[in-house]
Amino acid sequence: MYYALCYAMLRASIALHVIISVLLVFAELAVQLDEGKDLAKSVEAIKDANKRGALHFAAREGQTAVCDYLLTDLKLPVDSQDDDGASSTPISHYIYASYL
Repeated sequence: MYYALCYAMLRASIALHVIISVLLVFAELAVQLDEGKDLAKSVEAIKDANKRGALHFAAREGQTAVCDYLLTDLKLPVDSQDDDGASSTPISHYIYASYL
């Protein structure tokens, strides 16, 4: 039982480290792309061919720490839509990817 608990704690620690690493890499890339402009506007302006932004992709991949950073720190709009219309917001991408 003790070893199982230690193993579970080790796995949780590794998972937390990975989440923090992803967030730090994303934040660093965002700062590099900013070029001295408003960071939130720079991140929000980056879209793919279907008008999906960072929040869409973070939600689709279940990267809740990145979503929290984008929504809380950068204050990106939670209801941004891609080319698929009103049914294709970041939260719908999160649900579609079965994270809820």
